[in-house]
Amino acid sequence: MSRACPNDQRARLGMKIEEDVVTLTAQWRPIIHECRNYVPIIEGVSHVGAGLLVSGDGLIITNAHVVEGKGALMVSLHDGTRAKAVMIHRDGRADLAIVRAAIHTSRYFELPTRMADKYSTGDEVLAIGHPRGLHFTSTRGIVSESSRFLPDGRFVQTDVALNPGNSGGPLLDASGKLIGINTHMRTDSQGMGFAIPGAHVVDYLRDFYGRRDAGDVVIPSDEQLAQLEQTLSPPELFKAAAELAELTFQENKSIQTDDWCWDVATNSGNKFLAVIGKTFYIVRHIAELDPAHQSDENLFFQLLRWQNKIALCRFEIDGDNDLFLRYARPFEDLDISEAGMALWEMARAVDAWLKPLDDHFRK
Repeated sequence: MSRACPNDQRARLGMKIEEDVVTLTAQWRPIIHECRNYVPIIEGVSHVGAGLLVSGDGLIITNAHVVEGKGALMVSLHDGTRAKAVMIHRDGRADLAIVRAAIHTSRYFELPTRMADKYSTGDEVLAIGHPRGLHFTSTRGIVSESSRFLPDGRFVQTDVALNPGNSGGPLLDASGKLIGINTHMRTDSQGMGFAIPGAHVVDYLRDFYGRRDAGDVVIPSDEQLAQLEQTLSPPELFKAAAELAELTFQENKSIQTDDWCWDVATNSGNKFLAVIGKTFYIVRHIAELDPAHQSDENLFFQLLRWQNKIALCRFEIDGDNDLFLRYARPFEDLDISEAGMALWEMARAVDAWLKPLDDHFRK
């Protein structure tokens, strides 16, 4: 009887692992394609988050902290639909709220029939949300603890990576059923996310429907939503974007301009400038190029290599041969998600490449 050599065994094991990965990917793909259009982006005066569309007339369930404060909201779906919305009921203790958007559709996430009744520690799960403004991001993980008691209640603990913008989005099982609504993560740790259990979400939704049917909750019409003032002022939009990017800032009053200016600090303590007027503009001055630097091919090739790793910001050299890292676009139609992503990308780029550039210019 012949025996497989170790190399053959490793090859067969590698093929088996690859087949399992392909199977897992194929299993989640239809769930992602179906459910991502049920997970709107919710943008308010002070927060950006996700939600779950649970009715054909535009009712969305989300976290209460996503829609805290007053004022109109704007929701966006994966298919490009955008509509004004408003929070119509909120339970701060449960951290759940209902939003009504001017949306009418035959396709939505049908609760309670799509609630996961059974799930256990180790089960694979999927979160859909808009982390740091990266719209409709799907992240897979496992249930770390199916019933974790914390001071503010019982949660499903997972190792799914959650970031600002994930709050209010669904946590789904491998059948596309709702395990819970993602609510927060431990900021002092990695791989510790928490979701409000689906049973609590369904109980809250049923209670809301009871209040609606009794006339205790007013449901605004599309016409009433259309009359709401949604446009954010530049300071409101900037502050919400900086919160989304988890960056600290301080108003800069030393610049003589009618625009709003802020000094923004990165996680490493570096700083850059953000300005909003007719244009949303963020910039970090890198260096003044002397004649030797202007003819340094290695410098420019290095800048091009780094440029390929940056999503929004760009290295630029002005007419005075000053090197900048900057981002600019008209303020009109700018949303919190894009502004937050631009601030986060600038902070990441400054922290990653400011020191190597400083070292190069000191040579």
